[in-house]
Amino acid sequence: DDDDDDDHGPHSKTQSNGNSINDEDEGEDEDEDEDDSDDNEPRDMETEPEEKVTPTEGTTVFVRNLPFQADDNQVYEAFRRFGPIAYARVVIDKKLQRPKGTAFVKFYKASSKRKAISVAGQGSNANDLILGGRTLIVTEAVDRNTAEKLAQERVAKGRKEKGVDRRNLFLASEGLIKEGTPAAEGVSKKDMEKRSRAFKEKKQKLKNPNYRVSRTRLSIRNLPLEMAEKDLKALCRKHASEENSKKPLKIRQVKIVRSAERMDKRGMPRSKRYGFVEFERHEAALRCLRRMNNNPEVFSKAERPIVEFALDDMRKLLVLKKHMIASMKASLRSES
Repeated sequence: DDDDDDDHGPHSKTQSNGNSINDEDEGEDEDEDEDDSDDNEPRDMETEPEEKVTPTEGTTVFVRNLPFQADDNQVYEAFRRFGPIAYARVVIDKKLQRPKGTAFVKFYKASSKRKAISVAGQGSNANDLILGGRTLIVTEAVDRNTAEKLAQERVAKGRKEKGVDRRNLFLASEGLIKEGTPAAEGVSKKDMEKRSRAFKEKKQKLKNPNYRVSRTRLSIRNLPLEMAEKDLKALCRKHASEENSKKPLKIRQVKIVRSAERMDKRGMPRSKRYGFVEFERHEAALRCLRRMNNNPEVFSKAERPIVEFALDDMRKLLVLKKHMIASMKASLRSES
């Protein structure tokens, strides 16, 4: 199988690309808006007549890690056990015209909001808040200014605590689809076997302390045979783009792994149907993974993208770094 080749080797800087242990990069996930000041009016949900009173302030929660297929009603049903709900609204990406994987839920009572956040924050009860095979992450919704401030604080905290998990193991199972879960519905047996095999190989490699999970480089399987690097780059840029963002989205490297022996119809080295995309920022890589992985609309329903964070061999990266430094020094000597 072409997908079985080792996909975790070193990479250059030249241009050429379920449930998880931890479903969110809380340190630097600044791509989501936690404020509930969206211009669109939320859709009111039906509540019990005796509970229809004016909602108090500060009763809205922000929900992350929703399956993209989830709608308002499904979110409402998942949270109604915590108390009467004024509305539940899935956030839509206006650029892509598809859900962003987040939602707002406004309760009538602050006590209901606290219950939802409390249950979601307890490791032993985390499985109680699962929708479509994904563990939901629930936080208190805030106004836009506060949301921006919190995002900056998360980035600063993530940088400060970077040394705690130098190998980024919390990202190892991001994108994992477990057999028997709702997220696995419609996935072919062949793809489930690919996913299972890839995850086992990753776990085995991570037993070696010289391997780490990249924060910015993605491994993407099930690429169409005819897909070129420029096509893969455009696809990933589309799914990683942040709505209304003025920040340029930079992709450092795109590489499709090709056979040295087999040729395609054009006489070019044949694609092995997997590749790598390296982003400049972790948040962009995370958005791309969550929007593309297991998405039947990207390639086909039969062969969905298998997207995960790639592994880096730190020994090879160190050798590459030494070569780059030596090359820079030689260049400086020649100029002087």
